[in-house]
Amino acid sequence: LHQIDFLDTTSQSGALKNVVVLQTVLEEVKHRSIPVFNRLSTLVRATGRRFHAFANEHHADTHIDKEKGESPNDRNDRAIRVADAWY
Repeated sequence: LHQIDFLDTTSQSGALKNVVVLQTVLEEVKHRSIPVFNRLSTLVRATGRRFHAFANEHHADTHIDKEKGESPNDRNDRAIRVADAWY
């Protein structure tokens, strides 16, 4: 959330490319800040910026279920680690 200006600026200059943004991350950003979510979504949708969304919540190898007693934040952290390890 705090680095959206960096992502936007470096993607415009071409210094940052081939970025994969997980669905889990998009949902968490949307939950925390709609303006930042809108900016990140614009980066993903923009042609030429080379930002890509990955639906890790719907992929057989990266989908995880919430464990008993696990907080939503802990579940999201685990989902990110699982998708990272798979990728």
